[in-house]
Amino acid sequence: MSIPPTTTNAHASLRKPLENQRNIGGDMSIFFITRLPLPRRFASPEQQQIKGLNYETIATIHFPPPTWLNESEYAVLRPQTDDENAYSALFSLNLSIYDQTIVSSDWDNMYFFLYGLVHPYALTWEIEPDDGSDTGSDVQNYTIPPLIVRDLCYQPIAPRMFNVMNNFPMVSPIVTFTGPIVGSGLMLLHEDPVSGLSETQRRCCGFVQLSTFVTPGNPTKPPFRGSHQFQVFVIFPIHVNPWMTRCKKMAERQTTQFQTNTMFNCTGRIAGFLNHDIMVHPPQLQQDYVFIVVPDS
Repeated sequence: MSIPPTTTNAHASLRKPLENQRNIGGDMSIFFITRLPLPRRFASPEQQQIKGLNYETIATIHFPPPTWLNESEYAVLRPQTDDENAYSALFSLNLSIYDQTIVSSDWDNMYFFLYGLVHPYALTWEIEPDDGSDTGSDVQNYTIPPLIVRDLCYQPIAPRMFNVMNNFPMVSPIVTFTGPIVGSGLMLLHEDPVSGLSETQRRCCGFVQLSTFVTPGNPTKPPFRGSHQFQVFVIFPIHVNPWMTRCKKMAERQTTQFQTNTMFNCTGRIAGFLNHDIMVHPPQLQQDYVFIVVPDS
């Protein structure tokens, strides 16, 4: 569900870093493949969205849905939309390119494998309008989820390797994270028929609290230096294989394994974005992506 970044003059309620660092969870690392537009260079270090990362581009990341997500019980997890871009999302990709010359032709039809940190909830930066814009000299709010790629953690992939195909193969992004469990689906998803999930399935899913430490080029301006929180939805789809067999003991338990404040360590694939309507406590903004993650083990 690609939601474009917003740029407004209104002084909206800006998110601020957490004051209490207790039980905030760690960051989320992500591995993904995508095609990148030519990045733009920040004019000065103070204008950098992430300190030390001197280039930015808008990256579209695709999230091919697994077949089980189309099953009747699980279809409600997805945002209910007919948008053809329902399985992609826009991020502000911040990266470092020093002592190099950007050649636009080198970026044409080029895919990249990237590793970095992702903050799937939208943050807001105050930016100066471009010269010649119609907005005058007003400072604008630029709101979008960020991606942070450091230390040349991106590698071009030659498209000729896939000339036999009409399109580049889509691969689900892989994430790793560690954080405290907020609660199970029994607590944090609406009960049937709104959620569409059985009680057993809601015992076998839950939310994990995570955070990203952000230092903008000017730490005294939004989004300000500090830890910004977000949540991820973790699910073991126990009514379809291979999880029906793999998670049999979990499904037979009378209590949930998603116990509040228990630390949860995970490596898994992103299956898509959670429908905000089925959450008891949905995030604040439409641009906030709640990843649906299926653990590898």
